[in-house]
Amino acid sequence: MSQSIAIYFEGGAKGDRKKLDAMRIGMSAFIGKAIGDVRGRARFRAVPCAGRQQAYAAFCDAVRNEPESLNILLVDSEEWVALIADDPRPWAHLAARKDDPMCQPKGVTQEQCHLMVTTMEAWFIADPDNLAKHYLKSFIRSKLPKPEQAERIARDKSLAVLKAAIDRGPKKVFHKIDDGARLLAVIDPRVVRGRCPWCNRFLEYLGACLGIPA
Repeated sequence: MSQSIAIYFEGGAKGDRKKLDAMRIGMSAFIGKAIGDVRGRARFRAVPCAGRQQAYAAFCDAVRNEPESLNILLVDSEEWVALIADDPRPWAHLAARKDDPMCQPKGVTQEQCHLMVTTMEAWFIADPDNLAKHYLKSFIRSKLPKPEQAERIARDKSLAVLKAAIDRGPKKVFHKIDDGARLLAVIDPRVVRGRCPWCNRFLEYLGACLGIPA
């Protein structure tokens, strides 16, 4: 078990400390509900890095300068990618992207790379019951696709369907960053991981690293 674990993830607004802090708190809450109390087991950090390239750059910098820490990258896949249970290769998917390829750094394993497929919004779509409890009467569940298909929803469509299900006038507009940070603390990891295999892979790995069955 590593004494220091850092997750560099895509989320938040570049240069906006308040939004980055909100995303950090949200992700930490989501992971905490999934794994439990990690105090005394390791120094644990969830590090929001705005865009995907910022997350990758921060991860690579940590690999070079903090080799004693277990550094983990968590980014949107941007498109559907199959999870092959006995041979997952997230780095191959990231390296093959034409617009923003991310190469596997030397010495980094496949287990240090994790994907939100196709985006973080899939995690929210996977748990409509808790979205309904959070938004109450302003939520229209029928606007969402089947939660079991959350990881197969196209990147652009995932945000659009959330807006359609939640938006109710200028004071209740779904905001990718602000609402996303809050919803991480609302959704149930047990439900999400049951419908999002890549999320389950991420949480299982963290649990194993911390010595906690996840």
